[in-house]
Amino acid sequence: AGQIFHHECPGTAWEVTTARAFHLWALSFCGDVRRMCHVLPEFLDDATKRGDLLARASLATFGGPLAWLADDEPDRAMQQLQEAMQVWPETEFHVQHFTALAGEVQILLYKGEGRKALETIQAHWRRLSASLFLNIEAIRIFTRHLRARCAVGAAVADGQLGCLSIAERDASLLQREKASWAKTMAHHVRAGIAIAHRDHEAAVEFLQECIPHLERAHLGLFADASERALAVLRNDSIACGDVDQRMVGRGVKNPARMAFLHFPVIRSCDELS
Repeated sequence: AGQIFHHECPGTAWEVTTARAFHLWALSFCGDVRRMCHVLPEFLDDATKRGDLLARASLATFGGPLAWLADDEPDRAMQQLQEAMQVWPETEFHVQHFTALAGEVQILLYKGEGRKALETIQAHWRRLSASLFLNIEAIRIFTRHLRARCAVGAAVADGQLGCLSIAERDASLLQREKASWAKTMAHHVRAGIAIAHRDHEAAVEFLQECIPHLERAHLGLFADASERALAVLRNDSIACGDVDQRMVGRGVKNPARMAFLHFPVIRSCDELS
């Protein structure tokens, strides 16, 4: 249907680009990175051949970063992101600026640069808020959870627990959202905060609470990362290996780093000692 719409319906470039961008975003939420890695090159090649700068910027920022991270290529992900946004105007804060920001921050988390990730999202928060994108429920929940992950990642990276107050505030705001998945994401954040405070018992409780809800919400990589963290907390190498194999099946080359992106606290049992 997509091919018919694209090739046989003239004047639909914007509609095709928008549908493809949200297709990539949906795949990223579900954790179907193998499918993302399959369709993204085709989408980007089509945009490049047509000289469609909107399509190039939208597709490279909506789905590109996670697809390239799935191939364990964070430097390529950052390069592609920056190239796509070089020609984009900075006079306003467009949806492409939001998705590029989210992509850059996730690349930094993947690389273990929690402090820089937090500084980056905080530096753009005022423009993001002024853009009114945070009035959109899905964007608001995703972005608050992303900032909370950055704060937890920063605390773990340099041992400065003061920035956990940002994560705690965002978790409280997520808890007050009407959407049920937001409350699940609040538990996800609080599990990370508990680990940062070395309260592993509380972290286990939060993870046990949120994992079934993450699975029901089809938030695949978040569920995998949470299960992996639970296995590490329990020093269960078999369970950890099972999760890694499942992530490989999704198309992830480096499960430990991908899990750290989604739950930037621990990678292995050694980090708990």
